[in-house]
Amino acid sequence: MHKTLLITGLMGLGISPSVFAQSQPLTNSANVVASCSVATTQNINFGSIDALDQNSFSGQSQGNVQIKCTKGSYSMMLSNGASPVSGLQNGTCVQRMKAAKSNARIVYALNTSNSYTTIYPSNGNACTASTSTGQTYANLIFDDATRVRNVPIFASIQKYYLNFNAFTADNYSDTLNVLVYF
Repeated sequence: MHKTLLITGLMGLGISPSVFAQSQPLTNSANVVASCSVATTQNINFGSIDALDQNSFSGQSQGNVQIKCTKGSYSMMLSNGASPVSGLQNGTCVQRMKAAKSNARIVYALNTSNSYTTIYPSNGNACTASTSTGQTYANLIFDDATRVRNVPIFASIQKYYLNFNAFTADNYSDTLNVLVYF
């Protein structure tokens, strides 16, 4: 109550409190960086191969990689796996799955479409067990409406290869790295 009387008293004497105003701009900023995350949503799995009846084996499989990126254009590459070799035709590069219990290997090819006719990478000179092949598997564009892309990865094992090679019964596997350049 005492404070109220004091202010009222000052106002009554004609003394008013001074108001000081000063302006300074406040600048807001943010830096949106190019960013991507990669999650394999479906591995490539050829299933069981009957060594005595390869004709029942389709030789084809498909995996899928889900990529999330900020707005922009990106290139996706796949590594050549752990033990690639120069391909059987046209200077391509093919991959090999290694047996779990021995050094036996099954040759397979990555393909760029579900027609399984175009082998990736097509440059046999880039056929090394490295983290990068130097060749684009897919060009991806992310815009305001698209933040996630599902990229199918096609793979095949040639039946003639299975018919002319004897394979040890085992689980075969290989690991490919998915690389997104931005």
